[in-house]
Amino acid sequence: MDSSILGYFVIPVLAFVIYGPCLRGAFVFDDISGILGRKPILRGDWKGSFNAYWRSIPTITYAAEIQIWNPMTIKSEGQVPPDSFSFHIFNVIIHILNSFAVAWILLGLDRGPHLSMLGALIFISLPLATSATAYISARPSLLSALFGFLAIGSVLNGVGLLAFPFLALAVMSKEDTAILPITTGIVAYISGSVLWPLFGLLPLIFLIRHRKVIPDLFKHNGNEAMGKAGMETAFSQPVHALTTFTEYVLRFPCWMFGGLQNPDPLIHPTRIRSLRFLTALGLFLNAIALAVLWEPMRLPLLFMVVAPHAVYALIPLPDQVFEHRFYFSCLGIALLFTTWAEMLPVWGLTLAIAALASMAAFRASLWNNWLDFWLWPIHSGSAYKARPLQNVSALYKLNQRPQEARKFLQVAVSVNPNSGSSLCDLADLDALAGNLTGAERWLERSIRDCPQFSQGWEYMANLQTHLGNKERAAACQEKIAALAAGG
Repeated sequence: MDSSILGYFVIPVLAFVIYGPCLRGAFVFDDISGILGRKPILRGDWKGSFNAYWRSIPTITYAAEIQIWNPMTIKSEGQVPPDSFSFHIFNVIIHILNSFAVAWILLGLDRGPHLSMLGALIFISLPLATSATAYISARPSLLSALFGFLAIGSVLNGVGLLAFPFLALAVMSKEDTAILPITTGIVAYISGSVLWPLFGLLPLIFLIRHRKVIPDLFKHNGNEAMGKAGMETAFSQPVHALTTFTEYVLRFPCWMFGGLQNPDPLIHPTRIRSLRFLTALGLFLNAIALAVLWEPMRLPLLFMVVAPHAVYALIPLPDQVFEHRFYFSCLGIALLFTTWAEMLPVWGLTLAIAALASMAAFRASLWNNWLDFWLWPIHSGSAYKARPLQNVSALYKLNQRPQEARKFLQVAVSVNPNSGSSLCDLADLDALAGNLTGAERWLERSIRDCPQFSQGWEYMANLQTHLGNKERAAACQEKIAALAAGG
């Protein structure tokens, strides 16, 4: 059998060897609010899910999995939680499909069947892909990459018109892929496709449509409220801003080394001077690489720097737990490996794949140590604090530790006073402790400060029903109906 054909059988086996340790991992972090907290998904209502939430394609897949593999969740109206196993399996399958899409891209670049399959093997083994594959809620990153890869592959393999529906599906999977048409347009230009000018229109349309939310990307990072609550933060505001830029230069300089994944735990810069030095060094190394090796380096750098995670340069997110946003970069790393593969002996390539796969498997196994893993962004310079705090609280609650759960929720509310879900969770903790007055107080604040947050009204309706206040409960139900109707 031809070795390139054999690779199609090796890749799925290797994928499940690497990700086997995390297949029984529980729902955590955004899984709790984004899947277990959404009733249309728990009802298996994939049609309703399509209209109810953004990122329509991933939401449909979640609801479909409930429908197919978790019928008891539907029958119990969400009281019996779904099994996370099928969700992890589906993520691994998408990762496998993405590796095949990478092979198709490499075939379009005339790398030949053997080098194309080598690129797919490298892609499936990259530790940088661990977060996207092991984390259920990172499925938007997997699906947006799948459709993005298919769009680029369409351009390179002479069926460029297919790129447009694939790009539409990519944006429906994750909004940051609005920048992906630019990448596809550059690839089309390099490959000589006459379609390249058309790709620039798509992100312009997206930006016009979402122009009102763009200023929200520049809001403060929550460090002030964290400090007042007595929780240590790693970065001051000016240092944090420079850290963001530094990480986009240095975060994955596997542009030179390929296998060196996620160096940021080794950096931890705390002084602006050191940040400036590291930034200058990264820019210098990248400039040399482009000057000396322009022809072989331009596409790998394009996929690693321009596509589609560059949109996150607007958002300060120096968090290794959020590295699923850099999943698309794995395409550039795989391409870089195939660029230099002919210079390495077979045993060297085999050793490289084995080393990468071992590192990825180790990182996948860490996804069962949830609490320490998710505490990382809380103590970093991340702008993304309220939901990590809320979901760490949920982990404590699941482990029957309500005092710790309350502490993290209270800090979440201080970071984001308009976090309706945090207010509802505080109400739930009070209700479980028998403090219905306290629960009502939190819910009053939720419906006052977050009047469009339907869950707050639902909790209040249930509480008023329990207290026997039928008129107040009916008024809450009317408000819920109005919100569902778009009121």
